[in-house]
Parts: sequence; C-alpha cells; structure tokens
Amino acid sequence: MGSIEFAVIVFGWAFLFYLNNRTLRRSEISRLKDRLVERVEAIRSWYVDEIRLDVDGKCRMSLEQNLAAQITQIELRMKQLNFYIGCEVVDFEDLASIREIDNDTDRSTQDIVESVHYEFSNLIENIEISYDSYFGVQSFLRRMWLSRKYEISGGVMGLIMLSCLFYVFSFFG
Repeated sequence: MGSIEFAVIVFGWAFLFYLNNRTLRRSEISRLKDRLVERVEAIRSWYVDEIRLDVDGKCRMSLEQNLAAQITQIELRMKQLNFYIGCEVVDFEDLASIREIDNDTDRSTQDIVESVHYEFSNLIENIEISYDSYFGVQSFLRRMWLSRKYEISGGVMGLIMLSCLFYVFSFFG
C-alpha cells in the first residue's frame, strides 16, 4: 500500500470520526435542551395546579419557596447545557422574571395563573430560540469559535511562538 492510499484511508477515517462525533454531540445537546424544556413545563403545570388548589391563599408562601427550589433545578440544568455547548446559549436573566412572579393573596387566582403561563412560556420560547439560533443561523466557523475560542486562541499563539522561534533560529543558524 502506497503512502497516498494510506493518507486517503487515514483522512477518510478522520472525517468519519468527525461526522460521528458531531452528530453525537448535537443529539446530546438536543436531548439536554428537551429535558430542560420538559422540566420547565412540568414545573409550570405543578405551580398552576397548586395555585388553583390554594383558593384561600394560605399556602402561597410555601409555594413560593418550593418554586424557588424548582427554579434552582432549572438553573442547574441550564448551566449543564451551557457547559456542554461551550458557550452561554441560554440566558439566566430569563429566570429572574419567574422568580419575581407575585402571588399575593390580593391577586386573583386567574391573574396569577395567567402571569405564570406568560413567564414560563417566555422562558421556553427563549430556550428554543437560543437553541435554534446556535444551530440554525450561525455558520460552522462561528459555532466553532464560540465553543472552542480558548483552544483556538492557544493554538494560534503557539503557532506564532513557534514561527518566531523558527525565525530566530534560522536568522542565527
């Protein structure tokens, strides 16, 4: 087997490895995003059910504490998704509006339910839009830069240093 044939085989295997790795990574990111959205929807339905059951408004303080704990779980899943992607795709400021949902006893149950649906729907929409903009709109090079900017910067700096060393040794040698 000649060196050209060997290079073609190695290049082919490397390309297939790249495609497989890319597909697996994309499917894992999609799975994490879907789990995050499912969790947000489950918390929304739980919270709405509890608000509707608490007609007299006596348990709203404990509901607010339970919601804060559930939002912390959402935040951890958002961090996990952002870490796996390699950049901040999902913004944590969207959770602030959910944390600030006012469930005073002065407000009607229907008013609270409407604000809960609105805020949670906005969060889900922002997650979906962020995911679509990361994979759909951006070019491959942009996604690569966003997810691997430190590795790329280190490689470029290393190449610059090597070329400077090569220049110095060729100048004096």
